[in-house]
Amino acid sequence: MKILSRIVGNDGICMDPAKVDCVLNWKVPMNRDLLRGFIGSVGYLADDIYKVRVPLGVLSEVTGDAIPFRWDFAQERTFEAVKQYTTACTPHSHVPLNYHTYEHDAPPIYMMTDACLGGIGGVIVQGKDWQSAKVAAFYSAKLNTTQCNYPVHQEIMILLFLSLFAYIVLYMQI
Repeated sequence: MKILSRIVGNDGICMDPAKVDCVLNWKVPMNRDLLRGFIGSVGYLADDIYKVRVPLGVLSEVTGDAIPFRWDFAQERTFEAVKQYTTACTPHSHVPLNYHTYEHDAPPIYMMTDACLGGIGGVIVQGKDWQSAKVAAFYSAKLNTTQCNYPVHQEIMILLFLSLFAYIVLYMQI
Protein backbone atom coordinates (compact mmCIF):
# COMPACT_ATOMS: atom_id res chain seq x y z
CA MET A 1 0.00 0.00 0.00
CA LYS A 2 1.35 3.46 -0.92
CA ILE A 3 1.16 6.12 1.78
CA LEU A 4 2.95 9.51 1.64
CA SER A 5 5.73 8.39 -0.73
CA ARG A 6 6.31 5.20 1.25
CA ILE A 7 5.26 1.64 0.58
CA VAL A 8 3.95 -0.28 3.56
CA GLY A 9 4.11 -4.04 3.19
CA ASN A 10 4.87 -7.27 5.02
CA ASP A 11 8.61 -6.52 4.83
CA GLY A 12 8.25 -3.13 6.54
CA ILE A 13 8.16 0.47 5.32
CA CYS A 14 10.29 1.49 2.34
CA MET A 15 10.62 4.40 -0.07
CA ASP A 16 8.36 4.55 -3.12
CA PRO A 17 10.55 3.50 -6.09
CA ALA A 18 8.84 6.11 -8.31
CA LYS A 19 9.95 8.91 -5.95
CA VAL A 20 13.46 7.48 -5.80
CA ASP A 21 13.63 7.35 -9.62
CA CYS A 22 12.54 10.99 -9.73
CA VAL A 23 15.49 11.93 -7.50
CA LEU A 24 17.96 9.73 -9.38
CA ASN A 25 16.92 11.18 -12.77
CA TRP A 26 17.05 14.79 -11.57
CA LYS A 27 19.11 16.94 -13.93
CA VAL A 28 21.85 19.20 -12.63
CA PRO A 29 20.17 22.33 -11.22
CA MET A 30 20.91 25.49 -13.18
CA ASN A 31 19.53 27.94 -10.60
CA ARG A 32 18.73 28.09 -6.89
CA ASP A 33 15.02 27.36 -7.37
CA LEU A 34 15.74 24.06 -9.12
CA LEU A 35 18.26 23.19 -6.40
CA ARG A 36 15.69 24.00 -3.71
CA GLY A 37 13.27 21.62 -5.46
CA PHE A 38 15.88 18.85 -5.42
CA ILE A 39 16.70 19.44 -1.74
CA GLY A 40 12.99 19.39 -0.90
CA SER A 41 12.39 16.13 -2.77
CA VAL A 42 15.34 14.40 -1.16
CA GLY A 43 14.54 15.97 2.20
CA TYR A 44 11.11 14.36 2.11
CA LEU A 45 12.75 10.94 1.73
CA ALA A 46 15.69 11.74 4.04
CA ASP A 47 14.39 9.73 6.98
CA ASP A 48 15.04 6.62 4.86
CA ILE A 49 18.47 7.67 3.55
CA TYR A 50 21.42 7.18 5.88
CA LYS A 51 23.92 10.07 6.09
CA VAL A 52 22.15 12.26 3.53
CA ARG A 53 21.57 15.32 5.73
CA VAL A 54 25.22 16.43 5.67
CA PRO A 55 25.49 16.69 1.87
CA LEU A 56 22.03 18.30 1.75
CA GLY A 57 23.37 20.91 4.16
CA VAL A 58 26.29 21.59 1.83
CA LEU A 59 23.91 22.04 -1.10
CA SER A 60 21.58 24.28 0.89
CA GLU A 61 24.41 26.77 1.41
CA VAL A 62 24.20 27.58 -2.32
CA THR A 63 20.48 28.35 -2.18
CA GLY A 64 20.76 31.55 -0.14
CA ASP A 65 19.76 34.84 -1.75
CA ALA A 66 22.70 36.73 -0.21
CA ILE A 67 25.24 35.14 -2.55
CA PRO A 68 25.10 34.58 -6.32
CA PHE A 69 24.25 31.05 -7.44
CA ARG A 70 27.42 29.20 -8.39
CA TRP A 71 27.67 25.53 -9.35
CA ASP A 72 31.17 24.09 -9.34
CA PHE A 73 32.95 20.79 -8.72
CA ALA A 74 32.14 20.68 -4.99
CA GLN A 75 28.40 21.08 -5.56
CA GLU A 76 28.43 18.59 -8.44
CA ARG A 77 30.23 16.02 -6.32
CA THR A 78 27.82 16.56 -3.42
CA PHE A 79 24.81 16.35 -5.78
CA GLU A 80 26.04 12.98 -7.07
CA ALA A 81 26.79 11.78 -3.51
CA VAL A 82 23.17 12.46 -2.54
CA LYS A 83 22.03 10.35 -5.49
CA GLN A 84 24.44 7.55 -4.49
CA TYR A 85 23.17 7.55 -0.89
CA THR A 86 19.61 7.41 -2.22
CA THR A 87 20.45 4.46 -4.47
CA ALA A 88 22.20 2.60 -1.65
CA CYS A 89 19.22 2.96 0.70
CA THR A 90 16.44 2.19 -1.80
CA PRO A 91 16.20 -1.56 -1.09
CA HIS A 92 16.10 -1.10 2.71
CA SER A 93 12.87 -1.36 4.67
CA HIS A 94 12.24 -0.06 8.16
CA VAL A 95 10.86 -2.76 10.44
CA PRO A 96 9.63 -2.44 14.01
CA LEU A 97 11.93 -3.86 16.67
CA ASN A 98 10.92 -7.17 18.20
CA TYR A 99 11.32 -6.07 21.80
CA HIS A 100 8.18 -7.66 23.25
CA THR A 101 9.73 -11.13 23.13
CA TYR A 102 13.27 -10.05 23.96
CA GLU A 103 13.43 -12.52 26.84
CA HIS A 104 12.50 -15.36 24.47
CA ASP A 105 15.44 -15.48 22.07
CA ALA A 106 14.59 -12.36 20.06
CA PRO A 107 17.55 -11.22 17.94
CA PRO A 108 19.81 -8.60 19.54
CA ILE A 109 19.35 -4.88 18.83
CA TYR A 110 22.34 -2.84 17.65
CA MET A 111 22.79 0.91 17.45
CA MET A 112 25.65 2.26 15.37
CA THR A 113 26.65 5.92 15.37
CA ASP A 114 29.17 8.17 13.69
CA ALA A 115 30.10 11.81 14.20
CA CYS A 116 32.36 13.88 11.98
CA LEU A 117 33.28 17.54 11.66
CA GLY A 118 30.04 18.54 9.97
CA GLY A 119 27.40 15.98 10.86
CA ILE A 120 26.15 12.97 12.75
CA GLY A 121 24.48 9.74 11.72
CA GLY A 122 23.02 6.72 13.47
CA VAL A 123 21.15 3.54 12.66
CA ILE A 124 19.16 1.13 14.85
CA VAL A 125 19.03 -2.47 13.57
CA GLN A 126 17.95 -5.90 14.83
CA GLY A 127 19.23 -9.29 13.72
CA LYS A 128 21.64 -12.13 14.49
CA ASP A 129 24.59 -9.87 13.65
CA TRP A 130 24.86 -6.19 12.77
CA GLN A 131 25.96 -6.85 9.17
CA SER A 132 22.78 -8.69 8.19
CA ALA A 133 20.33 -7.07 10.63
CA LYS A 134 17.13 -5.35 9.48
CA VAL A 135 16.97 -1.57 9.78
CA ALA A 136 14.51 -0.12 12.28
CA ALA A 137 15.47 3.57 11.95
CA PHE A 138 18.05 5.92 10.44
CA TYR A 139 18.97 9.34 11.68
CA SER A 140 21.38 11.90 10.28
CA ALA A 141 21.81 15.63 10.71
CA LYS A 142 24.14 18.44 9.80
CA LEU A 143 25.65 20.04 12.90
CA ASN A 144 25.19 23.77 13.42
CA THR A 145 28.18 26.02 14.10
CA THR A 146 27.93 25.68 17.87
CA GLN A 147 27.55 21.89 17.78
CA CYS A 148 30.63 21.59 15.54
CA ASN A 149 32.66 22.91 18.49
CA TYR A 150 31.35 20.24 20.89
CA PRO A 151 33.73 17.48 21.99
CA VAL A 152 33.12 14.19 20.15
CA HIS A 153 31.53 12.51 23.20
CA GLN A 154 28.88 15.27 23.32
CA GLU A 155 28.19 14.92 19.59
CA ILE A 156 27.72 11.17 20.09
CA MET A 157 25.36 11.79 23.03
CA ILE A 158 23.27 14.13 20.86
CA LEU A 159 23.23 11.47 18.17
CA LEU A 160 22.20 8.69 20.57
CA PHE A 161 19.32 10.77 21.87
CA LEU A 162 18.12 11.91 18.44
CA SER A 163 18.40 8.42 16.89
CA LEU A 164 16.32 6.90 19.67
CA PHE A 165 13.86 9.78 19.43
CA ALA A 166 13.53 9.23 15.65
CA TYR A 167 12.68 5.58 16.29
CA ILE A 168 10.14 6.47 18.97
CA VAL A 169 8.42 9.01 16.72
CA LEU A 170 8.41 6.62 13.76
CA TYR A 171 6.96 3.56 15.46
CA MET A 172 5.32 4.67 18.68
CA GLN A 173 3.56 7.78 17.29
CA ILE A 174 4.57 10.01 20.17
